[in-house]
Amino acid sequence: MIGDSGADPFLDEHLRSLQLDLHTISAGEAQAIESSTDPMIQLARSIDKEARAARRRYETKVIAVERTNYAKIAKALFEFIT
Repeated sequence: MIGDSGADPFLDEHLRSLQLDLHTISAGEAQAIESSTDPMIQLARSIDKEARAARRRYETKVIAVERTNYAKIAKALFEFIT
């Protein structure tokens, strides 16, 4: 969940703020972004589909496996350092 790392309250608040900003983009703002000639916005739009697919693959193949196996990872690390 965005803004719920538990480690850094400042970071959590910043992420929650960004999440709110993303949810408040109006149709007019979305149209402005879509028709923008700003090179960085054009770059972001051009790689958006592939970047989202790469993130989904990473979340499925890495993060999900880590979450499923946290106990095994923690045990292995503990045994390694002791």
